[in-house]
Amino acid sequence: MFFLFLIRRKNNPVALHFKEVQDERRIDFYGEFGRNRFRSYRNRGLALQREGVQPTSLTFKNIPKPLDLLSSILYFRSLPLNVGDEIQLVSCPNEHPYLVIITVEAHEEHELEGKKVPSIRLRMAIKSVEKDGSLSAHKKFKTATVWVEKNRHRLPLEIRAEVFVGSVTVIMKSYKELNVRKPKISLEAEQVGLH
Repeated sequence: MFFLFLIRRKNNPVALHFKEVQDERRIDFYGEFGRNRFRSYRNRGLALQREGVQPTSLTFKNIPKPLDLLSSILYFRSLPLNVGDEIQLVSCPNEHPYLVIITVEAHEEHELEGKKVPSIRLRMAIKSVEKDGSLSAHKKFKTATVWVEKNRHRLPLEIRAEVFVGSVTVIMKSYKELNVRKPKISLEAEQVGLH
């Protein structure tokens, strides 16, 4: 079971609750976002339900505009991504924030499955943010090159990463756009709403 609950205000995260149950292992994580602060709690929900369970919390101060993982992706996708741009953002995918540094290296045709696809090539680095705001090397991630589609979706086409176990390559094989239906609003409902 996986559960994610996100509260947002003006495209900025306010709170995030993440819950996962896998066999006997439980992950219960809650995060609060401030303008220059991120506070995380582990087992907060369990502590409210079970006697003797103590939540642990971490507070990270003096970090610029921390974002949850989804907000980070949406923000990144909204940028123009011109060659030479360097984007730095603080992303909090779990109870620890990370500084993500993305450099736009090129706009190019990337060969994927025998086809040339218009893409944007990015170089990506990640640093761990410590409680005092200092940066340290990420223990598992070294660097990555990412190609994203050069269109409004900006979906990742290919990722080549150097991680603690060696080299990893991920290639998008296919995707299907969601068929989102627009709600039907009757003229009567619109007129009632104007009064």
